Amino acid sequence: MVSVKSIVLLLSRSLYHISKAFTIAASKLEKIGCVDADESAALKSKVAKETIDFKEVKRIDHILASLQRKLPPAPLPPLFPEGYVPPANADTEKAPEVQQSGEVQPPSVDPIIDQGPAKRMKL
Repeated sequence: MVSVKSIVLLLSRSLYHISKAFTIAASKLEKIGCVDADESAALKSKVAKETIDFKEVKRIDHILASLQRKLPPAPLPPLFPEGYVPPANADTEKAPEVQQSGEVQPPSVDPIIDQGPAKRMKL
């Protein structure tokens, strides 16, 4: 389950990167002469003055929490593909010890991973 704090942190990081990308794009446009220097200076001062409204963050937190409560539980994970050997857990490691008394276990090789290097396309 994802906490609301991590969602807010993710949103703030993404907003930061988007803002940074637009600032970089604006500076490149300024260098080629498409934007006046006064407009870019106003943009930089506006970004620097922006503060976080904690009431708005709490409101969004409340909305996300209510949406999370309304969501159905997560679906079951998909079944393993045919021939795929699931990774061994602590529970599954104990089971082969019991079965080794009469049966011989084949080596656990993952056919999906053990296919060799990727083939390059010829163009």
